[in-house]
Amino acid sequence: MRYDHSNGIVPLKKEGDRWFVFIIRHRGGHWTLPKGHPEGTETDLECAKRELFEETGLSLVKLLENEPLIESYQFSSRGRPI
Repeated sequence: MRYDHSNGIVPLKKEGDRWFVFIIRHRGGHWTLPKGHPEGTETDLECAKRELFEETGLSLVKLLENEPLIESYQFSSRGRPI
């Protein structure tokens, strides 16, 4: 099995007592958080901030927590498990 690693940010907005999460829909139809792969020597946070801007046009205003949220899942690409 091949393993993949990407970095992202959970974009949140608070209006009054309500929180909103910004998610994106890919051309393939699935919904996800903005995320992607590091370029060159980027840190995880640098990568996540760049991907947030590239995919949404949003910039990080405040980091609420610096601890990573780790999400693991499996899928197939071209018949190969990832």
